[in-house]
Amino acid sequence: MGNIKCLITSAIAMPIFLSFIDFSVPQSHLMPIIYGLFFEYLSNKAISLYAILGISTYCLFSKIADQHEKKLKYENIWIYCFSSLFGLAFYLSKSYFLLKNWNLAFYSVQSMIFSLSVIFSISFISSIFIKCIYYLLEYMNNPNAKIFYISPKYYFIALFLINLIYLVVFYPGVATYDGIYQILEFYNLKTLSNHLPVLSTIIEGSIFHCGSIIKDNNFGLFLYVFLQSMLQSALFSYAISLVHKLTKNIYLVFFTFLFFLLNPIFQIWGISFVKDTMYYIGFLWFVLIIIRILEFQEIQIIKIGIQLFLSMLLLCSFRNNGIYIIVPTIILLGIFFHKRAAINKMLLINLVGIIAFFGGWTHLLTLNNIPQPVEEALSIPFQQTARLVSQKNLDYNDEQVLMKLFKGNDLRTLYNPEFADPVKFSFEWGKENRNEWKKIYLKYLRLYPDVYLEAFLNQNYGYFYPMSKATDLGSYVIPTNKELKTDIIVLHMNSAFTKEQYIISRIPELYQSIPFISLIYNCSFYTWFVLFLFGLSVISKKNKSIIVGLPIALSLGVCFLSPVDTCIRYMLAIIVTFPIFLSYCISEWKK
Repeated sequence: MGNIKCLITSAIAMPIFLSFIDFSVPQSHLMPIIYGLFFEYLSNKAISLYAILGISTYCLFSKIADQHEKKLKYENIWIYCFSSLFGLAFYLSKSYFLLKNWNLAFYSVQSMIFSLSVIFSISFISSIFIKCIYYLLEYMNNPNAKIFYISPKYYFIALFLINLIYLVVFYPGVATYDGIYQILEFYNLKTLSNHLPVLSTIIEGSIFHCGSIIKDNNFGLFLYVFLQSMLQSALFSYAISLVHKLTKNIYLVFFTFLFFLLNPIFQIWGISFVKDTMYYIGFLWFVLIIIRILEFQEIQIIKIGIQLFLSMLLLCSFRNNGIYIIVPTIILLGIFFHKRAAINKMLLINLVGIIAFFGGWTHLLTLNNIPQPVEEALSIPFQQTARLVSQKNLDYNDEQVLMKLFKGNDLRTLYNPEFADPVKFSFEWGKENRNEWKKIYLKYLRLYPDVYLEAFLNQNYGYFYPMSKATDLGSYVIPTNKELKTDIIVLHMNSAFTKEQYIISRIPELYQSIPFISLIYNCSFYTWFVLFLFGLSVISKKNKSIIVGLPIALSLGVCFLSPVDTCIRYMLAIIVTFPIFLSYCISEWKK
């Protein structure tokens, strides 16, 4: 009851703070916005539903809470730290959502005082939610229901059947701009570049070409996505069976199965001709193999070593930054198994092998003069430069240099705080230009670090803000325009199921309108989930969970460096491992 009293006190305190603010003072013009937000949240049906259910669940689990409160010494510390971080991030994100800056919190002394009270209230309420979830997971650790074994082949049949329905309706499959562009690169209709990984272009193009020879371009596209769907279904079924072996928990097995079966994200991306699908498939495979090595140490070293190398090869082939996720994970795994010579040797061979392969391939691209634009990784720094030009008066010479480097464009007109591509693609690629830009970048970093920080936060706030709407949910078409030369690479979707195609394409919108189900498409949900579980693993000293969570946490870091805010496409690797990481952490807590 103490927590409920504190909650009521917090709610009453918020309007009291407002009474000390003079709204007639010009610098306080932001306060009516803040005041309106308080009532906006109270009138939001979805938020009210979450609040009611959260408090009800907390009361329901109060007995469990009393039993575990004394045991959760370090866990409680992390829960309160995490809740405070969430409250701060939530409020700052709202500021960027409304104003594109942090003035909602830092505009004046009055706004700062009031903001602290709001952040405290949000932090306190979120701590109740988190404890509810924690107690629920504790309860799920000891289920009374008996679990029975189901062969992975039955999971595979169910999962592949759903994919097959999508594939029939959308025959020959769907594609993104990048996917079609890679076909053009494969046929030398566009200049080959490592902007879209060359290896993935070769793999995708080769399978497409085989199908085209057998029948036509449509069959080439179908052949690729059909094989991709089979591989996805096989890995999903293996993941479910692994959850069964690890947890012996019917709730977690059933949840994992439904998450893969009824999730429209995987159904549409599973039949998409694009590198991102094979990347998240490879990422899931990599994480599953890490779990196998950790939990089933009496394994066939050669067999698991080959599988590990193939999964790493997929990661490096379909995403240029895959190597940066692999290396730290394998090193940490090697440290954990420092007393197991056989496993350590296998890990070392794989690590050296993948680094040698990646380095050799990069050198081969250089010898063949295939562009490898480093600027791809500079989305955030370029955005920081653009915001600097938009908000500050730079030296005339520096402004002229920047205009030259960005192909004569005025960065003020190009700058979109949440989308880096207009700025990034206007940069004149090349080492000399990059060095010239770097001098200006570092010069003003010392003078205006706050501008650089704000640019980073504005670019990424959607990954932390629960009210942000995700973008790039998946393609339900085959793009057609002159630039993609669709008059040469002719592809056309089945017109017999136009009604069904329309209905399926509206499913994401339906999911996003249903409380709790809408979390499937909420990027911030996955962000906070990863941060909470990974942090809890560290504070609880669960070394195995830390190792499994490391590649997922690193993938989250990749999202923060990406050119698009709140993008499902960049979150796919995190989404696909969500039930696996959750189940593994629960199994570790049980031990």
